[in-house]
Amino acid sequence: MRPIDMTGNRYGKLVAIKVDNSKRKIGDTKNYWLFKCDCGNYKIISGSDVRQGKSRSCGCGVIESDKNRFTKHGSSKTKLYNVWSAMKKRCQSVNDRDYANYGKRGIRVCDEWQEFQSFKDWSIKNGYREGLSIDRIDVDNGYSPNNCRWTDDVTQANNRTNNHKITIDGETLTLSEWSKKTGIKYSTLSARINTYGWDKWRALGIV
Repeated sequence: MRPIDMTGNRYGKLVAIKVDNSKRKIGDTKNYWLFKCDCGNYKIISGSDVRQGKSRSCGCGVIESDKNRFTKHGSSKTKLYNVWSAMKKRCQSVNDRDYANYGKRGIRVCDEWQEFQSFKDWSIKNGYREGLSIDRIDVDNGYSPNNCRWTDDVTQANNRTNNHKITIDGETLTLSEWSKKTGIKYSTLSARINTYGWDKWRALGIV
């Protein structure tokens, strides 16, 4: 289907840039457009959804709306709300200091979790408690119920894309796992290898 030319048109906070059907799934007949939001973020959205008023921003408007709504009810003071808010900002706000490692890499927050209550319901049903962090099982995919879990700091550290892995005598472990096995503090191992340039055997006390 030939797309309706929306180039340069404004819809709420969104300005149409160009057709971008990279988001289209098999069987989907909609045409998608790349939009620039007034907040500076870019997002691919169905052209028909935008024309019909279903989408009026990249999601920054939802963040602000939810912030006002949950501030009124006190939810903004909870740890879980802060986790949700930070998750959305690093994926959707180009002004966030972590955007380069998330939103710019294509890491997205699913539509279901654009609403805090949906995220809260999932969290409670899936073991959330104080002291745990949200972790993406596949670090190359976004935040969604099927790709997230609540974990402790060690588990999350083992899953990071930049995690340092060391192989000795056929055994491959992350730096945090070697720390646990040898009893040497993680910070000490990291400093020995990354700051002082020690080889892996010396760093782990294997001589």
